[in-house]
Amino acid sequence: MKLLKKNYDLSLWIIPIFFAWLVCTLFVDIIAVPTVFKLSTRIEDAGKIGMSLFKTFNKWELFLSSTVLFIYLLSPFKKNPLSLVFILFVVLWIFPLTYLFYFTPQITYYGTMLRSGVTDANVLIKLQEMHTMFHQLYKILDLSKMILIVLAIYLSKKHFHGDGGER
Repeated sequence: MKLLKKNYDLSLWIIPIFFAWLVCTLFVDIIAVPTVFKLSTRIEDAGKIGMSLFKTFNKWELFLSSTVLFIYLLSPFKKNPLSLVFILFVVLWIFPLTYLFYFTPQITYYGTMLRSGVTDANVLIKLQEMHTMFHQLYKILDLSKMILIVLAIYLSKKHFHGDGGER
């Protein structure tokens, strides 16, 4: 079995993992979440499903980014902690951590508060502003993440399979 060979190059998995991550992100952002909101009759239910979907997806992203980082650290290539590839991999690892432990809980909190029966107009306006702000930041971060994943694919190809990698 090739995977069990002593000198098997795990770095061959980095580009397919990044590509899978990019495709999954596009699927969630462009197809899954919009479909949930389109087909749900109640915005509250759609919000709950959306947050559940994102929380699950954030865990999957954390697994993928951790796997890439782990493979990089195990790779036979020269590792420079200040290299662009390493820094990019760490930044991409931070994205799902930030989503999972900060953004998704914040959006969930403000969504829950909006549905909690608060009647004070000023409080409702502030809650809606915060909820909207976190949604907008999430969209900006997700677009940034996708751009960085494309860059990571390019740099990984160059670093591990082109002229940029040093054994």
